[in-house]
Amino acid sequence: MTTLPFRGLDFKTMLKVAHLAESRSLKETAQAFSCSASVVSEAISSMESLQQISLFVRKNKVFIAQEVTRKIVRDFNAMILLERFACINVGAAQADLAWLKIKCSDAMYSGSLNNALLSAIADVNQLYPNVLVIPDYVEAHFGPSEQESAWRPAWRDAGQVDFMLESQTGEADCADPMAGQWMILHSPDVTLPDPMSVQDLKNWRFVIPRMPWELLQHISGICERAEINFVYDNRHFYELCALPPDAGQLVLINTLSMDECIHDKWHVSEFPVSTWMSVKSSVYQDSPVTAYFLKAFAFHLASLPRSYGLARPRTTLKQWYYFANVIECGSIRRAAEQLYLTQPALSTQVQQLETALGMRVFDRKTGSRRVHVNAAGGVLWAIFEGMDFYVRRVQQTLQQLRLARQDRLSLGILPSIDVQSRVIALIADQVTTWQQLHADVRLEIVEERHQFLADALRAQSIHLAFIETEMPWLVQHVVTTPEPMGLVCSTALAGRPAPVRLQWSELQRFPLVLPRKVTGMRELIDRHCLSHGLELRPSVESDSLNLNRRWLLDGRYAAILPRSAVASLIESGELMFIEVEPPLYRKLHLSYLKNRALNKVEKDLIDFLIDHRTMNLQL
Repeated sequence: MTTLPFRGLDFKTMLKVAHLAESRSLKETAQAFSCSASVVSEAISSMESLQQISLFVRKNKVFIAQEVTRKIVRDFNAMILLERFACINVGAAQADLAWLKIKCSDAMYSGSLNNALLSAIADVNQLYPNVLVIPDYVEAHFGPSEQESAWRPAWRDAGQVDFMLESQTGEADCADPMAGQWMILHSPDVTLPDPMSVQDLKNWRFVIPRMPWELLQHISGICERAEINFVYDNRHFYELCALPPDAGQLVLINTLSMDECIHDKWHVSEFPVSTWMSVKSSVYQDSPVTAYFLKAFAFHLASLPRSYGLARPRTTLKQWYYFANVIECGSIRRAAEQLYLTQPALSTQVQQLETALGMRVFDRKTGSRRVHVNAAGGVLWAIFEGMDFYVRRVQQTLQQLRLARQDRLSLGILPSIDVQSRVIALIADQVTTWQQLHADVRLEIVEERHQFLADALRAQSIHLAFIETEMPWLVQHVVTTPEPMGLVCSTALAGRPAPVRLQWSELQRFPLVLPRKVTGMRELIDRHCLSHGLELRPSVESDSLNLNRRWLLDGRYAAILPRSAVASLIESGELMFIEVEPPLYRKLHLSYLKNRALNKVEKDLIDFLIDHRTMNLQL
């Protein structure tokens, strides 16, 4: 049975949440809905109470949307676009419907860029009412396997437009709204030199708030290369900038993210660097619809549009789910039993949905208890699948927030071929012992490749990670005894008699399987070889641990690994370990983002590992 995933979500309340997130004023939102401020406040508080979350930070009568609230509103916008599309096209044939794919950087969900985007979509809906357009906002540090793809209708493609950020060098056009320059927001008591040089910046300490990943990567890299002192603030930029500044505070922000809601106490100065970010559009499937959309987007962006108002829905979310249950059950009577409703009550809800849409979606035959979905109902079912996708994504977002409110520790680890490896032993023994002493802490283990963990640390989506290589923008504690790496292969591949020790130059005669160059292990190997004037050319580059293990056991390839990575296979005689000279040592570093304040849970784990002499343990 398809039912509404959770209570407390309805179009009327979400409209108020969306408007308040934009206006930040209870009074303005109340005026927009022709009701009292107390009605809006009660609706928001009721939803917060039902979901056991806080949607807004309330400061001096200003309502600042939490990051999770903005994500929820984004999905709610998609629901409203779907509802409006249904009202217009429920009587159309499926073959006449199409959809335009718009993929955007997460950085575009702010200020004039987002308003221009939504206004352009409204223009497309006017000229091409049979084309569905829903923007898909993408967090750039997540690939296809890490980020759930958006719902895709089974209709004709009307084209695809992607908006992504690119780093640029040179002088930016200040009048171009697609050009994102870096600015300094500072408190009134801070007097910056005019003109200001990069050298002048070294006299100050800047705050980098939470922001979309591409922007965070860009400004962090600028500061690190220029040796500019900075600290991360876990508050999102729109929360930080909506409040008056603290004394002596300097915040770095990109003009792509700036909007009219910045508190008037902030002063703005240009950040004197020659690199900036720009929004670039790419058309992957050209069509009259994509051409018109881009023209409308450019027009609205040049007009610096005000906030785009959402259309008021004609239907209710419950009606959509009642409709879906009738289809699944095949009759109103059975659906009513499943929903614990009376048959007349459910019939009334379905009829109200049909009235709102101006079209019957079921064919009812006299003398038959079953209802039959007509062509309009088939269109509505296809749209409902999208509606259900976004509703459940809101549910997932809320659930993640509820979990995040608890004491939790997100810990990244590297994959390992062998269950007896040092990484696994470190987690199974030391970290597990610590977790038993902190039963109120929810431990999350994220097993991913080196580059993913490094990016996740920088994006602040995980707290700590065990990684192999040293990185200047991380604070790193060595938590294992340095371990020599060597050649791992089958006895058949080693030959008879098997060598006890090899030089690095001799490894080239073996068919080697090495990880790709983006991994920490490969970086260690390549750096060591280059320092001795060598270059290893592997037969195969593979990150598949299962496949590499199979190749080693079959005797097809040899690998360069620490002994502990394949300890049980060496003990069983299935593989052998050959020392290599000059030695290369692998160390595991417990790492976290430099300039980020640690929470109590993180400090406790780090202190535990150090106090228990983990650095000197032979795991």
